[in-house]
Amino acid sequence: MAGSASLRARIGPKTFGAVVLLMTASLAAVVAHFAIDVAGDYLLRVDTYDHIVHHSRFIALLCAIVLSASSVVALLAAALKDARSYRGELRALVTSHANRSPLRLILLITPLSLLALLAMESLDAWLGNGHLPTFAAALGGSIPLGLGVMAIAAAAMGTALWRALALLDATHRTIAAALDRFLTQRDSDDASHAHTHAAAIPERPRSSSSVLANRAGKRAPPLPA
Repeated sequence: MAGSASLRARIGPKTFGAVVLLMTASLAAVVAHFAIDVAGDYLLRVDTYDHIVHHSRFIALLCAIVLSASSVVALLAAALKDARSYRGELRALVTSHANRSPLRLILLITPLSLLALLAMESLDAWLGNGHLPTFAAALGGSIPLGLGVMAIAAAAMGTALWRALALLDATHRTIAAALDRFLTQRDSDDASHAHTHAAAIPERPRSSSSVLANRAGKRAPPLPA
């Protein structure tokens, strides 16, 4: 039991860290894809993002939403465990990234975001004309523009993720205490409501047929003639 608990304690934070990295990279790729598409209309003579349907944006955004929901569920589960018996599980999930420099997160997210962006445009081109794009075409038609926009989007998303995790790391005790008060108050209210409901149940009145039967039973037998 102790060995399995220790294994879960090691795997849980690593899995959570990987999930939030993939989530942030997906969001950064979607943002960069939009930004390259808009910037290419004004800055490039040939914008390879034009005249193509971008199905990949919805797919990447859906992946980001699913990963985000999974992360929120993991955070809530850890916070609830801390509220019942504080073991620092919420802090353990976020500390691997929160206690390090945001530059580390940015350096991890940037290549993942670039790979996601290339995969997005490759999928769009394959579905559109049956051919895979060149590296420059996958970046909108300009390698400097595509990489620059990608780096800015990854830096912004990485910084936002680091701030969110650092905030959770700094307030994990407050979150656990607030949840503990809420759960205790809810349990107290439920118990009070159940006691009040039980005390308020009136005694069932006796039916009229039983009353008449009792009266008939009390009558004396008729006198002889």
